[in-house]
Amino acid sequence: MVNVTSSLAAPTSPVPPQSVTTDNSVAPPVSVQSEDISWKFPTPEEIREELSAEFTDEQKDKVWKEAIETVKTSYDQLLGRWKEEMDTLLVYAGLSSAVLTAFNVESYHLLQPDSSDPTVAVLKQISAQLNGYTMAPPFLNATHTTGPDLLASTPYQAPVSAVWLNTLWFSSLVFSFAAALLALFVKQWIYEAMVGGSSRESARLRQYRLNGLLKWRVGTVVVVLPILLQLASVLFLAGLLVLLWTLHNTVAAVTSLLVAFFFTFFLGFTLLPVFRSDCSYRSPASFAIYAVLRYTRNEVLRVVRGLCMAIYRWSVQWEAWEAWINVHRAQLDRLGIFAYEAYGNMPTWRGRDQNAIYEHHDTLTRAIVTSAYSTTADTKFVASMPVIFPDLPLDQVPRCFGDILSFMEAEWGHYHLPDRQLWENGVTLPLCATYGLRHMLARSDKGTERWFNDTQTIFRHYFIGKESNEKLAELACKTVCHFAVEHRALRRAFVLAYKTLKWMYDKQGARHTYHTLAHGA
Repeated sequence: MVNVTSSLAAPTSPVPPQSVTTDNSVAPPVSVQSEDISWKFPTPEEIREELSAEFTDEQKDKVWKEAIETVKTSYDQLLGRWKEEMDTLLVYAGLSSAVLTAFNVESYHLLQPDSSDPTVAVLKQISAQLNGYTMAPPFLNATHTTGPDLLASTPYQAPVSAVWLNTLWFSSLVFSFAAALLALFVKQWIYEAMVGGSSRESARLRQYRLNGLLKWRVGTVVVVLPILLQLASVLFLAGLLVLLWTLHNTVAAVTSLLVAFFFTFFLGFTLLPVFRSDCSYRSPASFAIYAVLRYTRNEVLRVVRGLCMAIYRWSVQWEAWEAWINVHRAQLDRLGIFAYEAYGNMPTWRGRDQNAIYEHHDTLTRAIVTSAYSTTADTKFVASMPVIFPDLPLDQVPRCFGDILSFMEAEWGHYHLPDRQLWENGVTLPLCATYGLRHMLARSDKGTERWFNDTQTIFRHYFIGKESNEKLAELACKTVCHFAVEHRALRRAFVLAYKTLKWMYDKQGARHTYHTLAHGA
């Protein structure tokens, strides 16, 4: 082969020299060889130009528009929810403050001495002086005189019950007014945070406001306000019990039982959402308890993990610790591994919901389908169920019919169910059941007990009504006849296949097709 260096050294040659190698292959031109040698990776500018030219302006505008609208909708919903909550809190805070003020006007007098006490003291002094006079005509002698110690008034000390009563009620009033004042502040913050428009500039301003709300934890302030009002209510009830126990024991005992009953429900409603993610008794107090519990748990595990590491380090430095470590190494290893694996494993309030949704994904998907019918009782949702059956796992299809049956029995009663089925769903429900049966034929666990139970659940919704159509007749013929030969235990399918062929084709005049004739044969 001709040396490339010698070829490049002869620039005067008008035609690039070519040389034939020993294997009769032609060497590439010098220009091509030069380009191959000078190849290099693209520069950052070239990469950026390549990426910018990959998508059109229409695609970019579409993505920007969708992102802006999504953030705008979420932002507006957040501000709207906060505004509605503040309006509700202001109403309750106003009512609570009015009630507390009326009680406090009367209760603070218990902290002051009675205005009639000086008058009573003077009357006692006059009475004592009159009792000290003796009559010895023509003289009136005073045998008893009042000393200056009787004229001096002792300092007034309020009863302990009065001190506790006013402490609780005035604290409750302070919490109520503080909640109302903070609610007004939040409404002002919401007003200043509102941003309209869908342009890029408006989107940047909206994102700037949203980042500010998150950075300065406005949501935490919103969560604290209902807790303040709840504390105000608790303090008011506690003060009310203190007052009643000083007045009448029977009334106080009955009221204490009612308040204890209320507090039991209050604590239950507050604590249940902390430990059960599907509990609907959610409140800001529950969220605050969960956040504190999660933070405390992570901090304790972090301390335990650090303590285990410190013990291992000490065992290396001091021989006395090494003997103790060898005895308890198994326990320390388990404790350290648990602290390491469990640290940060407790999800956030929102993340816990996402985990539950992921765990019950199939069940929730099925519930979306059946809830549309159970909440409206509109048969159009039953008619549209077969369209989305392929999107469901095969084991969830029969559960759809179980949900429908539960709704019908609860709505109409078990004994009236057959008549209502014939009257309400003469074609819709049997057609839906037929599609469900065909999905049962696609399952891989045919012949198992679970498969038989699911099949029976769907068969309860299949019947032959007074009317039918060509689609129902063809699909029912193919499906029921297939079930008739699928398994010997499905004896009911033989009867249904016979009735389907007799009523839908012989009496109702449905026309056979190649598939129905093949299945019916």
